[in-house]
Amino acid sequence: MQTRTAISATLVVAAALAVLVAGLVLVQRVMLTDALVGLTRDQGALVAAAVAGSGTAGVDVIPPTLGDEVIVQVLAPDLRVVAASPSIDGEAPIVSGGQPAGQVRTEVRRLPFVNETRYAVVLQGVATSTGVVTVVAARSLASVDAATWSAIQAGALAFPLGVLVVGLVTYRAAGRALRPVETMRRHVAEITAHDLSERVPDPGSGDEISRLAATLNAMLTRLEASAAGQRRFVSDASHELRSPLATIRVTAEVAATHPTPADWRTDAEVVLAEAARLEELVDALLLLARDDEHGLAIATREVDLADLVAQEAARLRRVSPADVGVELDPVVVRGDRESLSRAVRNLTDNAARYATSRVDLRLSAREGRPVLEVSDDGPGIPPDKLEAVFDRFVRLDPSRDRDTGGSGLGLPIARAIARAHGGTLHAAPTPPGTGARFVLEVPLAAQPPSAASR
Repeated sequence: MQTRTAISATLVVAAALAVLVAGLVLVQRVMLTDALVGLTRDQGALVAAAVAGSGTAGVDVIPPTLGDEVIVQVLAPDLRVVAASPSIDGEAPIVSGGQPAGQVRTEVRRLPFVNETRYAVVLQGVATSTGVVTVVAARSLASVDAATWSAIQAGALAFPLGVLVVGLVTYRAAGRALRPVETMRRHVAEITAHDLSERVPDPGSGDEISRLAATLNAMLTRLEASAAGQRRFVSDASHELRSPLATIRVTAEVAATHPTPADWRTDAEVVLAEAARLEELVDALLLLARDDEHGLAIATREVDLADLVAQEAARLRRVSPADVGVELDPVVVRGDRESLSRAVRNLTDNAARYATSRVDLRLSAREGRPVLEVSDDGPGIPPDKLEAVFDRFVRLDPSRDRDTGGSGLGLPIARAIARAHGGTLHAAPTPPGTGARFVLEVPLAAQPPSAASR
């Protein structure tokens, strides 16, 4: 990147220098040409003044003070040369046409008798007693050409040196600017998946490099948390799966060692119960894995949420000793009935597991969104654990075993289902000792809800 940056900057500067040098040479040539034309016009004006003063066009109208650098011809009305500078005496007229009286014309051209160099030619018309006389003054542009060539040579010499200097300075500056990035790269290369606690150094400059360091460190923090969560998830999943597998194995080993026909039914019931628990746990893990990978795929159709909650309340009354209170408003949502039923069941089972004597289900529509509140009168959730309860395999009460405390996957699954429906699930804060309250929100159906059956 350092080399590419230096090359790119050098090319840009080289193009700018080329344009600058060409512009300076052009401006210099134009200025020198304008100055020479002005000088030629002034010298021609001296001759024109002499012609106008004498009223005739004779040889004596060309003053010797003009010098050899300017050549002058005085043309009669019929374009005959009636006076000329000594250096071109006897030469043909410089121009092929005259100039009206009182008018001045400037040309840059080659003279008929000098082909190597161009001349600045100034024509002035002067009225005399014999007619309009044309005074032609010409001055060679050889000095302008020489100065232009010198400027081109100087530019050709300075251009590569300037480009080289710019390239070296840019290369060193880019290297100095990118040195913190290289340091970050080396630190990141040394960080392994087994130790994500390292962080890249922050130069503290407050510029893009510093912001890049902060972004990388934030990413490493997220990766570290994700890796820790993954390791914890694998460890907890292995621990959860080991329990029913161990029970099945021990039961099978005991049955094989002591094959008593009277115990077959009991052994079979134990194995089937643990197999069912194992199957339920594997299904939960697969569901969460699909949610992690690309989200849950759900069928979208109208679901009578009030009817679904009423059915779950009836089921809970059959399997739980707790009193179940129900308040239902007619609500229809769009979603997958089986998934929503699983989410509501996970919430009600969690409430029944921790309730002292009562579970309350309340379904209502708030500001156009259905809200299901599931409350219990158990020990409640500490304020700093309201979000932690949705982590996988989390049990706030470590004294509870797997039978009374569940697998710790019910609430994460319920939240994944709510999120897949475009809704939310959170634990609402409650006063200490007043139980827990979970709030589930999902979108309404497109059509107004009909009365729910009770």
